[in-house]
Amino acid sequence: QKLSGERPLEPHQRLYKRRDGGESWVEVHDDLVRNATGETIGMRTALFDINKRKQAEEALRASEARLRGITDSAQDAILMMEGRGAITYWNPAAESIFGYRSEEAIGENLHKLLAPERYHEAHRAALPEFVRTGCGNAVGKTVELVARRKDGSEMSIDLSLSAICLNGEWHAVGTLRDITARQQAKEALRTSEARFRELFDCAPVAYHELDGDGVVRRVNRAACALLGHEAGEML
Repeated sequence: QKLSGERPLEPHQRLYKRRDGGESWVEVHDDLVRNATGETIGMRTALFDINKRKQAEEALRASEARLRGITDSAQDAILMMEGRGAITYWNPAAESIFGYRSEEAIGENLHKLLAPERYHEAHRAALPEFVRTGCGNAVGKTVELVARRKDGSEMSIDLSLSAICLNGEWHAVGTLRDITARQQAKEALRTSEARFRELFDCAPVAYHELDGDGVVRRVNRAACALLGHEAGEML
């Protein structure tokens, strides 16, 4: 049936058993042999050793599987952006943090999708330099930024950004961590300290704080009035 076909025979890969019991991958190229009248009378086969290629492919698959295992289990969002700004990688943590499924995010412009509109112009201005050189103000650093979720709400993030060159084109790889809770805790602490300072300074009772050596580190207005010293004289 194969010999009588008129369609070109496509090369294919096959596993052969060697005489010593081992196995070898080969790529098989078949050509039909015809006589002077064009009748198919046989087939000529060439076998090419592709064991090294198969080993390289298997090593690549194993490496990609390990990388997927790492990125898929990461608690931080891991994204990749190609030179035109489109998202090319989006891990499961990114889905949880931003609310977009992978199929919704891949291919979309990263900055339009995640950055609040007030930052779009700055991103557009910085992109040509990154495309040309792989450099930028945030590359190789960890910076605090504001990002936008799918529902439109904003959150604080830590962004660690790096650049890699693939096939002659610069790509950005970002690791993003939601630090909204940390920022809220810092703001609550600042508010609490401000309230404490106000209560301390305005208290009708004289207060001062000393360190372990007896040096005055803080003094309120009532203490200054009682003792007749300016705060700067006592501190």
